Amino acid sequence: MRQRFLFMVLIMAALLLAGCGGGEKLPAVVNGEEITQEQFDRYVSQLKVYGEQMGTSFEGADGEKNLAALKEDAIKGLIYEKLVLQSAKKEKIEVSDQEINDYLEKDVKSSFENDEKYQEWLKSMEITEDEFKDRITYQFTGQKLFEKITGKITVTDQAVKEFYEKDPAVWDKIKVSHILINAEKDQASAEEVAAAKEKALSVIKELDQGANFADLAKKYSGDPGSAAQGGVLDMEFSKNEQGLVPEFVAGSFQLANVGDYSKEPVLSQFGYHIIKLDEKKGSLEEVKEDIRAQLLSTEKNTAFETYMDQAEQEADIKNNISKE
Repeated sequence: MRQRFLFMVLIMAALLLAGCGGGEKLPAVVNGEEITQEQFDRYVSQLKVYGEQMGTSFEGADGEKNLAALKEDAIKGLIYEKLVLQSAKKEKIEVSDQEINDYLEKDVKSSFENDEKYQEWLKSMEITEDEFKDRITYQFTGQKLFEKITGKITVTDQAVKEFYEKDPAVWDKIKVSHILINAEKDQASAEEVAAAKEKALSVIKELDQGANFADLAKKYSGDPGSAAQGGVLDMEFSKNEQGLVPEFVAGSFQLANVGDYSKEPVLSQFGYHIIKLDEKKGSLEEVKEDIRAQLLSTEKNTAFETYMDQAEQEADIKNNISKE
């Protein structure tokens, strides 16, 4: 949840600036608290900077649509922040200056080479350090509110068991090692692909003759990230893993027992893989805490969303941007 709020803070939180000026219609008012034009304009400007860094264009007809959508998101984000801060105040939640300063020093500034680089980053995001502190305050406030509202939620062993029994295979998780014989799609010729397959088959033959998988990985694998580690991919994954190419995942789950390796090389966009099953788990006892964590996260998020929905329904909100 901390990461969720940090993302909201860094990308979507409003700037708590004073002043409206000119007697113009305010962008929004939430339970009597104003969101000023200056706040809104600076927030939109910052969101544009972030959007442009992510490749969003604000030029031409499509750019106008993107900007309109951004402004809509901006005002909704500002209103949501007001509701979070107001709700936290009702719940008597406070964030100290010490917490903010400690986080800024230990978790933010320490990630930059020096203060000059940190200042350059602030400038690139069009934000001052005081404004950034306001965002950290919102992060911590939201986190504490979430913890207070959801802190008593638990998931029983029976709920875990029932969820597992709906589809036990979903919870199978494995770790593997691999040897990659490079033959990248759209780059390697047909002859090179055929040669890569022959090479992979020869590696499998060496394994059949008793060669050590880790030694062969160090000798032959074209994956520099794992070759030096004997082919080990230090990650646990399930059948629906999105971070790996699907052919690799499917080939991995064809291996039945720990120690088994591919008898036929597995072709992916990177070339041919020889995969070895290193670890496997899938019983209820082995995965129950993973299931509990997932169910707990879902229930807590649902409870908090319900809490905030109610806060919004009960609030007096005047949104003058969305009405335009």
